[in-house]
Amino acid sequence: MAFRSPRRSRASTSPSTPSYSFAPLREGDLALVRRWLLEPHVRRWWDDGVQLPYPDAVIEGYRAALRGEDPTYHHIALLDGVPAGMFQHYRIADHPDYARALALGEEAIGVDLFIGEADLVGQGHGPLMLRAFLRDVAFPFHAVDVCVIGPSVRNAPAIRAYEKVGFRFMRDVLVPGEPDAERLMRVTSAELATADSPTRPL
Repeated sequence: MAFRSPRRSRASTSPSTPSYSFAPLREGDLALVRRWLLEPHVRRWWDDGVQLPYPDAVIEGYRAALRGEDPTYHHIALLDGVPAGMFQHYRIADHPDYARALALGEEAIGVDLFIGEADLVGQGHGPLMLRAFLRDVAFPFHAVDVCVIGPSVRNAPAIRAYEKVGFRFMRDVLVPGEPDAERLMRVTSAELATADSPTRPL
């Protein structure tokens, strides 16, 4: 699988530190993404019973985005150059039904993600990848200072991971067509930068 010009995390320079990078999704990636979507740890949260048949309807949604028919931007996340998962970002206002449900009252972007390889789950990569994705890809692309994320209220591991990134609870939201309420969480680019800054001795 060929990836061209991935965005690499500036924080990952030490040989002993994992390197996270992100390459725009391409048609040739979809077979891998389809396999990931069928992994039990991914399907549990992505097979919502709405986009049927699963995962083909989800894949067709990705194809629509590749054709420019959906304002969502998808990236393959790479760990030390090896595909590990998928991340997506979008401007909330570009999805009017979702924007009405969230009723944010401010301009914001949204992100969603999954780690596709089961042996990487629970190893601490999720928060580090998401922090790098926001800093290096999503925030610069949209030039918007606020990001929200909405895991299922039942997805406690994801909620804890997002808290480690700096996301904070806003409220639980019922989104039409979704099987569970979303735990709406928010972080700003300034808060992310503060979390990224090393503590220096006085």
